[in-house]
Amino acid sequence: FPTRRSSDLMLCHAIAVVLTMLAADPLLGVPLVDRSDLVVTIDRVGLEKIKTKVLDTVIETDKANLVVSVRVKNQTPAKKILYSGGGYGGGLFDSDRGPQASDEHGNTYRAETGHLISKIVGQVDLKELNPGEEVSDLYVFEASIKEAKQITIRIPESHLKWMHPLVIEYDVAKKTAKLGADQRSEEHTSEL
Repeated sequence: FPTRRSSDLMLCHAIAVVLTMLAADPLLGVPLVDRSDLVVTIDRVGLEKIKTKVLDTVIETDKANLVVSVRVKNQTPAKKILYSGGGYGGGLFDSDRGPQASDEHGNTYRAETGHLISKIVGQVDLKELNPGEEVSDLYVFEASIKEAKQITIRIPESHLKWMHPLVIEYDVAKKTAKLGADQRSEEHTSEL
């Protein structure tokens, strides 16, 4: 049985994990788990130019887009998982509206994906992940208006096979990202 001292130490460790997640920009590089078989690590969030491949030609955009770069890993020991990436536009009968971004003024920003003959470089459509396999992906959105200070990015649970969507709050001026207010709980925990 745990002693009072070991219980106190476990509680202190749990509080330290939560405080780490709530610190300024704690999101980058921290693996996030949602009681699922996929672990997501967010590598960067910000405005950047993207590259699109049209047939055999790569073209860089003139304007910067809002980009969320992630790594997704299948943590199961023996099960394949079909990952719906940032480039997945959804099927004909999907009720899922796909990845979304909005600002504090109520403006929404379209998720950018490839088309029939073009593909955003670094973006995944659908990918079957073998046990232990990891893939890098980009969620790309049109750039926000200059008056926007806070962008909320929502990646639906269906993309990540999670119980809840992944919500990221991006501070445009500070260029920092954190978990959405409704997710600063045990639903999303870091693997430390």
